[in-house]
Amino acid sequence: MTKPLLEVRGLSVRFTRGATTLNAVESVHFSLARHETLGVVGGSGSGKSTLARAILQLVPKCAGKIRFDGQEIGALRGRTLRAYYQQVQMVFQQPAASFDPRRTLGDGIGESLRTNGCTRREREARVADLLVQCGLAPEIARRYPHEVSGGQCQRAAIARALAIQPQLLICDEATSALDVTVQKQILELLADLRRQTGLAILFISHDLALVQEFCDRALVMHNGRIAEQGTPDAIIQQPQHPYTQALIDAAL
Repeated sequence: MTKPLLEVRGLSVRFTRGATTLNAVESVHFSLARHETLGVVGGSGSGKSTLARAILQLVPKCAGKIRFDGQEIGALRGRTLRAYYQQVQMVFQQPAASFDPRRTLGDGIGESLRTNGCTRREREARVADLLVQCGLAPEIARRYPHEVSGGQCQRAAIARALAIQPQLLICDEATSALDVTVQKQILELLADLRRQTGLAILFISHDLALVQEFCDRALVMHNGRIAEQGTPDAIIQQPQHPYTQALIDAAL
């Protein structure tokens, strides 16, 4: 049996404010195969974005294990931890906010290449290649985030995520701030990149129809737990949980 690229077992994340404890993620189990696209769908507060941040260790877990390529990420240190952060990249909902407004897009895309020892000439060539791969003209590298459209900025953010050739791309509502036409273009770009590079994608969205269009499998999250999982078609055609039915009804 092929080893999963990502394996999450019994993951829980809790936040405490004074006497109040919020179970943001509770006993979540799932795996993601190499080259697979897995959708995580749910409304605001369902725990899907916290799940993504826990995988990247941006928020601490209180229970469970996360394994990437067979290694428990909580045990990674030094060089192996840096290698993990190179192999798992994230694309956020608001692309402009994820870039430094004082630096050009080319500088932002090339930053990880710089820290990995690439010369300036090597960085410029690689950034130009990445921009073309993501459907942008190389000249975009000289522009600042506020000088390009939302769709162009999201393409640049995807180029940045691909710069050091990750195995897993986490897209957290990466198309929700875009209009329908640009949204479709970004999904087509991600699908092309998956075919070209063999990326696995964890695709987080509130839109079940979008997940059905783009993903191989899906998890429905509700109140921090997985309400159900399966192929998007099966989930939509035969929902097993009332929350899933509510998501379907809301989309009609």
